[in-house]
Amino acid sequence: MKKYLSILLSIVMVLSIMSVSVFATEPTDDTTTTSGQTHIHEDGTVHEGAEHTDGEDGTQTDDTTQQVEEEQNGYLKGKITEVSDVKEESIYGMYTIKVQPVKVEMLEGKYAGQQFDSVYYLTQDYNGTFEAKPLQVGDKVYAGVEEGTNEETGEATTSAYVVQKMRDTNLLIAGLLVAAVLLIIGTMSGVKTLGLVVANTVVAMVAFFALYLNGVNNILSLLALVIPIIIIDVLIISGFKKESWVSILAVVISTIITIGIFALLNNCLSVIGLTEYATYLSGVDAKLLVFDYLDLLVAGAMIMSLGVAIDMSIRAVRKGSQGKAFGITLKEVARKLPNKLNTVFLAWLGGFMTIFTIFVLYSRPILEILNVETIVIEIIKIMVIFLNTLIVIPIGILLSRELLKTRGLVEAKEENTEVKNNEQ
Repeated sequence: MKKYLSILLSIVMVLSIMSVSVFATEPTDDTTTTSGQTHIHEDGTVHEGAEHTDGEDGTQTDDTTQQVEEEQNGYLKGKITEVSDVKEESIYGMYTIKVQPVKVEMLEGKYAGQQFDSVYYLTQDYNGTFEAKPLQVGDKVYAGVEEGTNEETGEATTSAYVVQKMRDTNLLIAGLLVAAVLLIIGTMSGVKTLGLVVANTVVAMVAFFALYLNGVNNILSLLALVIPIIIIDVLIISGFKKESWVSILAVVISTIITIGIFALLNNCLSVIGLTEYATYLSGVDAKLLVFDYLDLLVAGAMIMSLGVAIDMSIRAVRKGSQGKAFGITLKEVARKLPNKLNTVFLAWLGGFMTIFTIFVLYSRPILEILNVETIVIEIIKIMVIFLNTLIVIPIGILLSRELLKTRGLVEAKEENTEVKNNEQ
């Protein structure tokens, strides 16, 4: 037992030290700010702030002295009260887009109850590949409100623009329906599943917002994220018993080892975290970037690996406690690997194929595509999931054999043979 633990602890310590040197450094204090004159909507629509039209008299105003309300308080909720027919407009003399003139009533903020003439951009990209559905009277939307001054008259002007249709209500209803089906079909298992979802979400939010964004070391924040998830999940799934605590220990050890391996892979492959999602950070006020995006990628990959790793750990500990030889136990546990890993792989492949296809459309050579950081990170993710799942199995078996006081059948047979020989 001491030999096994010494080896495991040595590996954990070495890889943890490597992780500290490879992960992102503390964020620097960058005072660069954005102008706020061009608004990039969440749906990809660009609202030019350099020039806009007032909703009542159509007078053009200059935004150089604007106070942009949504930059302080976020987009505001509104309701569509009037809609017009969709029409086409030309922008930059190069692109034709579809827009819909609408009237929006603000539902919150200091302009609550006031109505503004606005325009909703149906075309979501310059190629016209993505097109939103026209709005209807009564639709709830998010809208931005801008205040400015007419340079010619000196009068204050206010205008609003629709950003996107609100989906949160329908999303909540769909989520409640899925939860209801889960409870009806799964009964107590459904309750456990919902408990896991809620618990894991709470832990992730606390670790990110309360720790990481408040300057806590990235390694400590990551451990504060994965360890509570491991403990809570195993106890909910397996119950409060000795085998559960052994399973928890096995997953913690394998996860720390995997974190170190992940860090080494990132370092060897020169990964810096520049993915398709990270490009959105270029439009964020630099003072708000108190984190390194690569840290989030590491945390996300580790969370993805925990689901299968926890399941295989519980199985490995249960089988290991039955007293069979290590090799026999390993084979029995490994029988579940094709099913478990295939489930995770197909889920990963679905997302990967979407990203991969987009790069293929650029007619780039396959080897060049495989060197794109986004693709590299996705491949590392599935490798990490597989590694954590594979590493936890032998660790779980060894810990269960030692901590649960079991002996292998082969060892028992050898001991009985030796006793008989001594008696003779």
